[in-house]
Amino acid sequence: MSASVEGVGFFSPISSPGLPHPNENKVWLGRIVEWYFDWGQQAYAIVPSFEDDQTIPIEKISSEKSSLFFQAIHIVIIGLKILSCITVILPLAMLIGKYIYREDNHFSVHERPSPEEVATFIERAQEVISEDSLLVELSKIPIEEVDGLRDLMDLTRNIENQKTEFQDILDQFSPFFNQEQLQTMCGAIPALEKQISHIEELIEKNKRVIRINIFHFHTELQQVVKNKNLEDRFTSDIEVWKELQSLEKFIDQFQIALGVIKNEEGGNWKIPELETDRESKILFKNECSVMLAKRLTPKGIINLGATCFMNASVQAIISNPVFRAKLKEEDQPIYGSIQEKLRIKLEKFGIFDNKASSIIENLFAAWKQRKVPFLINDLRKLNRKAFTNSIDEVIKEKHDNSLNQEASQVSQEKTKESRMISYIERTFKDESSMLLGLGENIDWERVKKMLIPLTMELSEYIRCKQVMIILKTFVMKYEEAEVKPAGLKALAIELRSAFHFAFPGEGSLTAQHDAAVFVEFVLQAIGCTFPFTLTREGGEFGDSHVQKTTDPISLLQVPITGSNVSLQKLMNDYMSVSIEGSKTDKWTSTDDEGTVIKSFSEWTEKKSIEGEPPKNIQIQLKRFKVGNQKIRDNIDLSNNEVDLSELFDLKSNDKAIYQIKAVVVHAGSCTGGHYYSVVELAGKRFKCNDSVVTVEKNPDLEHAKGYIYFLERKLD
Repeated sequence: MSASVEGVGFFSPISSPGLPHPNENKVWLGRIVEWYFDWGQQAYAIVPSFEDDQTIPIEKISSEKSSLFFQAIHIVIIGLKILSCITVILPLAMLIGKYIYREDNHFSVHERPSPEEVATFIERAQEVISEDSLLVELSKIPIEEVDGLRDLMDLTRNIENQKTEFQDILDQFSPFFNQEQLQTMCGAIPALEKQISHIEELIEKNKRVIRINIFHFHTELQQVVKNKNLEDRFTSDIEVWKELQSLEKFIDQFQIALGVIKNEEGGNWKIPELETDRESKILFKNECSVMLAKRLTPKGIINLGATCFMNASVQAIISNPVFRAKLKEEDQPIYGSIQEKLRIKLEKFGIFDNKASSIIENLFAAWKQRKVPFLINDLRKLNRKAFTNSIDEVIKEKHDNSLNQEASQVSQEKTKESRMISYIERTFKDESSMLLGLGENIDWERVKKMLIPLTMELSEYIRCKQVMIILKTFVMKYEEAEVKPAGLKALAIELRSAFHFAFPGEGSLTAQHDAAVFVEFVLQAIGCTFPFTLTREGGEFGDSHVQKTTDPISLLQVPITGSNVSLQKLMNDYMSVSIEGSKTDKWTSTDDEGTVIKSFSEWTEKKSIEGEPPKNIQIQLKRFKVGNQKIRDNIDLSNNEVDLSELFDLKSNDKAIYQIKAVVVHAGSCTGGHYYSVVELAGKRFKCNDSVVTVEKNPDLEHAKGYIYFLERKLD
């Protein structure tokens, strides 16, 4: 076998066409960028070997000397390569070095606080450093009572929250403080720790009384847990869980002062010095927490075929005690909204007198008592073409008889009209007073006009009532202790059918749907909305026009601007003033009557929420784009919190910080995907994936993929 010679580049290994060595294939990436690294290297020969081993014998061979001209060309090429390396590789290396430096030093950008904010920080720190307020508070606490224990727990929790808050301020703004300000701010945390030590001294001094109060408080909570007659078991369980966690945290923090130890095996807290009676030395039993954790664990919901959108949405909604309680109410706010819309329509068209409100109230009271199938039957009859044709015949006969007053025709007209009146009173018992009015002379033109708003609002009422009645029954069944996913299947089928009836344009009964549509519908129905205001301003200075519109919404629809961004950054962009419009996209400003005032091709928009920050806010990230495209970027969620203060008109010291409590996640593409939810209950994060419910071990990753975020305001 003859030797073969191969030039070897920076990326390419030594290889020979004559020897089959699978691991010695040429690297094509190396061949593409070979010229960068070929500085006149030596060639190598692969020496034939007849030994059966894994080595490849090679020897270095001298390359032939080239002419002076080719050597000059080679030097020029090397120079060009050096220049290209400097202009391409050096900036890239600098960027990589900059990134590594920032990562190693935890580099982050902070906004400079305003002088007013700094003054507020310093004032609060000075108040903390002064111990007078704490001593006054401690002197007012009734140590002998259970309420005194609650006061101590609240005071301790408040101090711990202040420590965290001051630490966050120092982490974020310490470079912007001068030496004196920094010294004051740094003195706040030791002062707060000293306050904790004062509380510890008070507890140690009165430990016997406080232990008795802990025992009584825990006994009260046990009785609530075991009470089977509570109307709202879920909300009660949530509140008791929080109380138990606060109580155990208090015991753990001051265990030395209280003279107690924890039995690691059972999780109970006991008093070692009491040895006479086994039960009397148990201060805090863990069995209530275990019982509540089991009761609060979500139950699975069977996927009936593309119903994961509904399952995930329901799990996220009912994990909120406020939403769940409202779902179990009989009379939903949406019914009142429909009633008001009907009244406004009738008044707007001028087809009702001042007695409209009372008649509409009676109508809706009657609808409330009737079952949905009977209401659907009424709606079908009202929508029949034969019914409207009969009204047209009555109108025509009345018009003809106004020209001919012969008795026979009048008698015939009265007979036809009386038949229609009799039919309406017999067929539409609830709607007859509204259609016919209260007078003797019936205006049939008015009756015909009234049919359109009446049928529209009756249809809206039916679609809402059908979903909400089944959803209420579903939630109550869901709360039964022993119910399994199979026990919820029949109600899930009814709920899916009702939702399809409510949204017939959303596709077939077995098609996948947008979870946001379901969430928005349910939250609107139970009245869990917030007044969203959009302020537009167009025109130049001195000739500008401002228009504000406020509507109740349940979801903030937030665009994803950029890749791998934080939820806080997305919300900051959403809350800031934006410039909108183009030559093709114009804003036409109108008055209350719909008359056009002016059109603008460029304007500013500012989004806000009126009034006090609500307890709950929902955010829908706009992950789906036109053309069946989906934005899959993960969202950074620092501490599962987001500051929405800019949406509200707050006092200088107030904040609107919200925590993530549940997330609906969409996995897959626009054309084929799957929904599931991650909810927080009993101190754990549960992944609700249809009928399978598990404790989520990596909730941060799931939250980063979120589509709909359910937020709860964080209160001190």
